[in-house]
Amino acid sequence: MFIFLSSAIICLILTSMVQNIEELIFLRFVLGISDAALIPSIQILTVQNVPQTIFGRIFSYNQSAQSFGNVLGPMFAAWIATLAGYKSIFMFSAVLEILALSLWINYLKSQKNK
Repeated sequence: MFIFLSSAIICLILTSMVQNIEELIFLRFVLGISDAALIPSIQILTVQNVPQTIFGRIFSYNQSAQSFGNVLGPMFAAWIATLAGYKSIFMFSAVLEILALSLWINYLKSQKNK
């Protein structure tokens, strides 16, 4: 998960600096691979760390959050692009990925201390 979160962050930062369509296509392809690896990873973590008695509820929260993001993401992207330009969308997304990575690292540290 660390590898793919890091890959997504790097791709998003580089995407904010693209100069031609070929660079954009390549970086979006690599970002798609990273995202394709992250979504099942989160579901596996859910299976491994959630008690069986509440698994269905937590899994549905996860799916609801993903759907919520699919609705709000384009709206926020349009708002950010209007305020600061299209390239800023990718930097904002990179910041969100950095936040996710820091939460993941803190989670790992807390599990190590148990």
